[in-house]
Amino acid sequence: MTAAAPRSPGDRLTGIDAARGFALLGIFLVNIDFMALPLGVITAPAGGSVAEVVARSFVAIFCEGKFYPLFSLLFGAGLVLQMRSVERRGGRFVPLYLRRLAVLAAIGLTHALLLWYGDILLMYAAVGVVVLAAVRLLGARGLAIAGVAAWLLAGLLLGGLSMFEPPVPAEERASRDELLAEALAIELDESPLRSLVTMVEQASSQSTLVDEPQWMAAEIAAYRDGPYLQALGFRAMSFGFVFLVYLFGGALDILAMFLLGAALCRWGLFDAGGENAARGEKWLLRLVGLAMLVGLPGSAFSHLAPDVVGGYLGNLLQEMLRVYCGPFLSAGMLAGLVLLARSGLARALVDALAAAGRMALSNYLLQTLIGTFVTYHWGLGMFGRLGALDRIWLVVGVFVAQVLLSQWWLQRFRFGPMEWLWRSATYWRRQPMRRGA
Repeated sequence: MTAAAPRSPGDRLTGIDAARGFALLGIFLVNIDFMALPLGVITAPAGGSVAEVVARSFVAIFCEGKFYPLFSLLFGAGLVLQMRSVERRGGRFVPLYLRRLAVLAAIGLTHALLLWYGDILLMYAAVGVVVLAAVRLLGARGLAIAGVAAWLLAGLLLGGLSMFEPPVPAEERASRDELLAEALAIELDESPLRSLVTMVEQASSQSTLVDEPQWMAAEIAAYRDGPYLQALGFRAMSFGFVFLVYLFGGALDILAMFLLGAALCRWGLFDAGGENAARGEKWLLRLVGLAMLVGLPGSAFSHLAPDVVGGYLGNLLQEMLRVYCGPFLSAGMLAGLVLLARSGLARALVDALAAAGRMALSNYLLQTLIGTFVTYHWGLGMFGRLGALDRIWLVVGVFVAQVLLSQWWLQRFRFGPMEWLWRSATYWRRQPMRRGA
């Protein structure tokens, strides 16, 4: 058997890369709230101007629960494509991919603790081990059945968990602006972490600490003012909380999308030629239709359910519609970009997005670096001070710059900097970086 070697960076499906690049925009639109606001404010209704309410609703309907499933579908499809490539050359795929996942886990843990608690890479690495086993054992139909089963179970589990949150009537719910104003008005008598310990000691078992103004005031002080160890303490606790949320339902949702992405790839939906191409194109068009008929209206009602329906049923509908309808919108966006890439239309746009997608890991981490520089104590210290429109303009500006930078970079280098590190660590040897090397 020959040793496994990296795929050529030119041996890619442009539509998949473009979808990955586009997903970076949606993911940053969601993540920026977690970088710029206390955790307890995130789920509060938007306040302020009509423009800010519209901006918040746009992100909720079109981005939340849409782009991490899109990335997950791509991750599953990418696993199958990599396995085909390695095994076609006679390489051993399983040990290679396990090393790849181990490196990804190390990057994710470092990202979470040093920069931002909302990291998804560690969970991707953990779920990837399960998907690797499934891809080795199951065919396309088996992967699809397992994916749908995990998807249904995730919705039931997350919907059930939402029933533990007591519903608050819309007229009694404080807006983001009101919660922030209350937290910003609090002056701490001790360090943020000391304040946190005091709160935990005094809290009843029924308290939801992250929703308390005192907690939010301490969180704002830690991230906005520092010093680093105070921020690190809050980040570590928030990461533990977020990781537990992922484990109890979120991991199943990610697993489902991984499996379905692998099944779609096995069925040939992303094949640009050959006998599967025509059948794949029909299914891609159907996915676009399902996105419009199921994904979009379901996602819109998910956002409105707590106010329109209210009570425990509103909470349940919001969560279950997010889990069950969001991926239809994700799959439709993926299908649309693959079809656009094949059509030859908007070639410049597709190529630009594809360049960003080929550097997805580098761009994802760069978004964290820029977002936390703007909001955290070691940068501009704007935590808790950016409005919804400010955050959206920041995201759009950064994303456009990333697309342009990615094109410039890939004209000179084979891989993004983090992709190069990931590949070099995976293959246990330094990869050539410059083009022509």
